[in-house]
This record gives sequence, structure tokens and C-alpha cells, in this order.
Amino acid sequence: LAAAVLESLGVNHTKARMQVPRAIVVSDHDPSDANLESAPGELDTGLNPPRVNRFNPFSRQAKASLKLAEDEAIRLRHPSIGTEHILLGLIREKDGLAARVLREQGGDLAVARLAVERRSPRREGTEPKELFLSRRANQVLADAVSQAKRLNRRQIGPEHLLLGLMRSDSCAAMRVIADLGIDSAQVRSALIRAIDQDNSWEHLVEFSRFTPRTRAVLAFA
Repeated sequence: LAAAVLESLGVNHTKARMQVPRAIVVSDHDPSDANLESAPGELDTGLNPPRVNRFNPFSRQAKASLKLAEDEAIRLRHPSIGTEHILLGLIREKDGLAARVLREQGGDLAVARLAVERRSPRREGTEPKELFLSRRANQVLADAVSQAKRLNRRQIGPEHLLLGLMRSDSCAAMRVIADLGIDSAQVRSALIRAIDQDNSWEHLVEFSRFTPRTRAVLAFA
């Protein structure tokens, strides 16, 4: 599964293997980051302009959420993008199912930012030159891919990223959700209902197999 995810993201396997020892060294020797998922993971973020196409399997809204997550990590001068930053990115991305469900459940951006900063304060110093996804964040992407496949979706959207976040109760994002007084079970239930109601043909895997004329007919069906 990990190899398939790496390949779908366009990641060079050799470069990924080179990052693994660095991730192990940093995570084993930085105990001060207990509340911050800051140890670099195996995957480059791919969010800088030269590498933006690494997120081809992800929808436009998912890419926007991930870019906003990077912005949040930069704003806080954190050394990597963790699940807490992905959560903030999902809330900031206003048009997706994930943002809508989070808002309906009380996910206010300003309050969520304060909750993140209480657990992982803004750091001093210069902004990091290059950010990596934390290992937990990498797992979220892998879980999002799995969720999209399970739901027969041809692209990974923000809703799948949120489902990926919710696969781990112990990640930083879920601790922030708990701090906000939001019931994660209710979020998941509301998100599943919203996905079930979003039954437009163009989101399904089978849609890509039809001719353009058939797609046009189905889009109006």
C-alpha cells in the first residue's frame, strides 16, 4: 500500500528512502516535540510550485486544503506539516464537504487556531525553507486514498482527508477537535451522510471510463 501511495503521488522512491534515516534520527532525538507532529516524514510535501503536480490524485479542493495546511505550518514556524495543520487547512478551505461539516459541528477557524497554538506554540526564528509532511500526516494521505477507493471515488477530496484524520484518535488533529468540544463520532456520521448525498456521477471511478458525450448526458441525468 505504501508503495502504491508513493507512486500515485509521483514520489521518487530513491529520494523517499533517503529521507527515512533522517526522519528516524530527528524523531528519536527531539523529545521536546511531544505535542507537535514535527518530525519529517517520508514524503516531500510537493506543495511548492515546481512539484505541485505530485498531488495529481487529489481534487482541486484537496490541493487547496493541503496548501493552506502548509501556510498554517509556516505561520507558526513549525518545522513540518502535521495533522493539526491539515485540520486547519480543511477548515480554511470553505467550499468542500469537510469544511461544511466541520463548521456545522462548531469548527471555527479562529478558535481552532488558538487550540493548535496552545498545544504547539508558535516558534521563534526564521521560517523554514522547505517543509515536509510529518509521518502522521503521511499516514493521513494514505488513509485518504484508501477511503476514496472504498467509496468508489476517482479523486481524493477534502472529505477523504478528514476521514483519514479521523482514523487515528491519538493524532494532534483529533486532540484539537476534542479541545474544541466537538464529538468526533458526530463529525464522522455527518461527513458520511454528506458524502452519501453527494452522488454526482463525475466523482465516481466509472465516470472516467465513459466517452465525453456519455459524460455530458450523465452529468445532466
